[in-house]
Amino acid sequence: MKAYIICIIITLILNFFAEKSFKRNNKILGLSFLGISLFTLCFIAGVRNLTVGTDVNVYVSRLIHVSNNSIDIFNYLKNSNSDLLFALLIYLGNLSKSAHFVLFLIELAVALPIYIYAYKTKEKNSLSITILIFFLTMYCVSFNLMRQSIAIAICILAYYYFNNKHKNQAYFLVIIASLFHKTALIVIVALFINWMIKSKIKYKSFLMFLTIVCLIFSGLFMDKIVMLTSYSKYLNLSNFMRSFSWGSILKIIFWIVLGILSYNKGVDKEHKQDTLIAIMFAIISLVLTITSFKIPGTGRLGYYFTDLFYFIIIFEIPRSFKQRKTILFFVVSILALLWWKMTAVENDISRVNPYKSDIIKFLN
Repeated sequence: MKAYIICIIITLILNFFAEKSFKRNNKILGLSFLGISLFTLCFIAGVRNLTVGTDVNVYVSRLIHVSNNSIDIFNYLKNSNSDLLFALLIYLGNLSKSAHFVLFLIELAVALPIYIYAYKTKEKNSLSITILIFFLTMYCVSFNLMRQSIAIAICILAYYYFNNKHKNQAYFLVIIASLFHKTALIVIVALFINWMIKSKIKYKSFLMFLTIVCLIFSGLFMDKIVMLTSYSKYLNLSNFMRSFSWGSILKIIFWIVLGILSYNKGVDKEHKQDTLIAIMFAIISLVLTITSFKIPGTGRLGYYFTDLFYFIIIFEIPRSFKQRKTILFFVVSILALLWWKMTAVENDISRVNPYKSDIIKFLN
């Protein structure tokens, strides 16, 4: 826990100075602070013990072993039994002959798209808060769910491009993300919802109603749908165990209620549209969470929508209120909730807490 606290303090300070530098049009200084902040996150991830994160042994150690025993890169890719770009990332990192550099490189692949997203949205949203949201929702999780964390981060950047009418770049990034983890293709649903709500098509309300009905219908028959896809093989090879939990359901319902309250107090058209999109993402996450109790593993598909939801709604809720004390209350409460989620909820079988390092023991 000490490592995470030190990391969050250092990055908050660096991001604060980066934000101030950008506001003063000192781009070089701002990017310098941002670069050091990014390096800090990757460094903490890189020097951790190889036991921190269950999937380190499942994927990283195994792929390093395959790389060391392959005659060339083609032989390695043939025997990697992993997503193409993730396997390539491990291979390139292993050229250093250091497992810790591989972990550093993996975290760079996770954090860099988020830092680019934070930089591109800094005129609208606080850069410091954007990166803080990443830290509280994705950073520790990425110590375990490495492949999917990279895919989610790239998809968040893809959503930014799509939302700003750069659709070709968005589609390209989704394809890249799917080469790290095939589940990334589900983000096409998120892009469709964005298009549906922000376009000027007729019968928009009916189309939204139809979309919600389809989501509920797909939840009821998710087991049949999954069996028709290659994702079923992934589930069969994985040891997912999940029992029913009202806490998981109520947590998402809580966010949906906050979203609805924010939507009703909408200050302008853009705010209401973005909030409605976030609510739709939360509904999808809820459907997939409920489904995961029947088909363990499908809940992972909801991570794409949950993380997109956080990056949207945490900025839209404060915009619904004019009083600074009310805004501050919501921001602090939400960030505190995310901190609790990160430290208490995400630990389970991921083994990301407690943090351990044999290289820098002070962080233990």
